[in-house]
Amino acid sequence: MYKVSIFILGSLLLLSTSIYAQNKQDYVWVFGSNTTSSHVGNDGFLFDFKKRPLEIESRPDSMEFTRANASICDAEGNLLMYTNGCAIANSEYEIMPNGNGINAGDYFDIWLNGDCGNGYLVLEGMVILPDPGNEYGYYLFHFPKELFIDLDPSSPNLGETKVTIENFRFTYVDMRLDNGKGDVTIKNELIFNSKFHFQHFPSIKHANGRDYWLLKHASNGNKHYKFLLDETGVSVVDSQEIGLVFEELELEAVGSSKFSPDGKVMAFFNSGGLQLYDFDRATAELSNHRMIPWEMPEGAWAVSLSFSPNSRFIYLMDQRRMFQLDTWETNLEDGLVFIDEWDGTFNPFHTTFFISALAPDCKIYVRPGSSANSWSIIHNPDEKGIACNFVQNDLQMLYTSGLGNMPNFPRFRVDDEEKCDSTITLVNGVDIFWRRDLDVYPNPSSDYVDVIIPDDIGGGTLYIITPQGQMVKSVSFGREGEVRIDVSELNSGIYNFEMLPDDNGATLIYTAKVIKL
Repeated sequence: MYKVSIFILGSLLLLSTSIYAQNKQDYVWVFGSNTTSSHVGNDGFLFDFKKRPLEIESRPDSMEFTRANASICDAEGNLLMYTNGCAIANSEYEIMPNGNGINAGDYFDIWLNGDCGNGYLVLEGMVILPDPGNEYGYYLFHFPKELFIDLDPSSPNLGETKVTIENFRFTYVDMRLDNGKGDVTIKNELIFNSKFHFQHFPSIKHANGRDYWLLKHASNGNKHYKFLLDETGVSVVDSQEIGLVFEELELEAVGSSKFSPDGKVMAFFNSGGLQLYDFDRATAELSNHRMIPWEMPEGAWAVSLSFSPNSRFIYLMDQRRMFQLDTWETNLEDGLVFIDEWDGTFNPFHTTFFISALAPDCKIYVRPGSSANSWSIIHNPDEKGIACNFVQNDLQMLYTSGLGNMPNFPRFRVDDEEKCDSTITLVNGVDIFWRRDLDVYPNPSSDYVDVIIPDDIGGGTLYIITPQGQMVKSVSFGREGEVRIDVSELNSGIYNFEMLPDDNGATLIYTAKVIKL
């Protein structure tokens, strides 16, 4: 009996650690405003998904984001750094020491006039990943544009300019430096030379839960390059030719590649269509290629995709239209459902569907490609068809946002049961829109726990619920500040504590996972 109890306790503690250590490294999204905005200071803004309900916050620096965008937080969701492709800033919105000159070269010097103020013109072309071999180290992976100008006087193309991407590079940040705010210690270091596509740079955790895979499509053909980040650094693993063969120009329209939240599928979407591949996180092998051809509407030049949290649905948009794809259908085209088309709103410019991203709150945010005062939201992306509740221009900005981008993240929570912090429904059927953490101690416990009542709650009811959704106990409380709950009669296991305030105009719920020994 003693050995069995110890085994159960160990298992519960491991599960508890997993629950409370859910990765929040993508919880802060940093954006730039329109450079012609008249608001004071021309501040940028950010989303902080630790705060519920979500509020758009102003940030005090003027770093702008034309297309490139990447950021990372610590595991608790506190911002560490972000980049617009030209410079890296720290958590205090200051350029890090040696943080300027990211992606330096002829394109930076000539095309951008050496000015980082408006950001770099590569969408989904960079990502920040933690160093598996150093808890204080972070890699920024990026692909600088190369500028070629024909200067041959005898050439019929004299003066013609061509832009390509031919170098995979990294920049390294050590967070132990500058009083814990981070310094750039390595910059623009070459990893691999080849011709790459401008967009399409998905990344995901290795099956070992520690390392990362990075994939990049060649500029033409159907070759996918595979890179591995482990404790020794980044290495070129191999390449694989699979899927539709593209000519170089066919790949230049803006597109997107993403892994499903469960890590089993990689989706590649451009103006030629959607391609799906099964993905092996242990070997990075792509297999089972299938696709849906795509016809672009007149005037559209960009497409985007986002997976639903449950990995079943993919939302496909081409600026004018939005569709939902049910990947459970044997014939993919049978699973393609029209959701909505752009309603024609200009605010102040068109609010079409340029780029989208699944957020930590389980909603999909959709933003225009031009400066705008409002974005759109898919509120229930796990629901089939129009039940996904897509609302155009539902999110009002603080001021006019800049050109369209979203931060490019890996799939941080691919091994977690909960891929995001979803809308919760209490056992009595009340819909809860915003969740907040509930403080409970001691946890684990065998006899009682003390629950701290938040200051802004005048009274309410605490429900104790099994993982299967069965309510086993409820306790009413007032303004006690703290309430003691007897759990001695409960079976050993993990329970959901859900606190619902009596006066709940904001529709809040406070929750915690509690282990009964």
